Amino acid sequence: MRLEEYLDQCRPRRFNWHSWNCVHFALGWVQEVEDSQVLLVHYVQSTETALAAARVAQKMGGLRNALTSVLGRDPMPALSASIGDVVMLEEWRCGSAGTLGICNGVSAVTLHPAQGFASAAMGAASCIWKINRNG
Repeated sequence: MRLEEYLDQCRPRRFNWHSWNCVHFALGWVQEVEDSQVLLVHYVQSTETALAAARVAQKMGGLRNALTSVLGRDPMPALSASIGDVVMLEEWRCGSAGTLGICNGVSAVTLHPAQGFASAAMGAASCIWKINRNG
């Protein structure tokens, strides 16, 4: 699946802390591209609010450590990003955690609770996780 197709598929969805937040968005992309079943159950325990989501991530050692564990790969420097890689944005806060997005080549696409998709400059990215496009 191409990133544009995934974004079109996601566009009608409304942000919801429990079932459609930045983690669901990013890991859903990984599932589509890698044809894998990334275990969202590790994250989606009780995330009804920004604070609850931040607490769950904190219990897993922070959002970066949680995603590293779930994906089974280490983060890489943001400068190595290419289209489709998952991006960590430390400055975009969700409670006390960062935000995840997907690199579209020039920016990181992420979710905003009130606006749907949001865009952040890749310069705001602290690290990325490479996505295996070969399935």
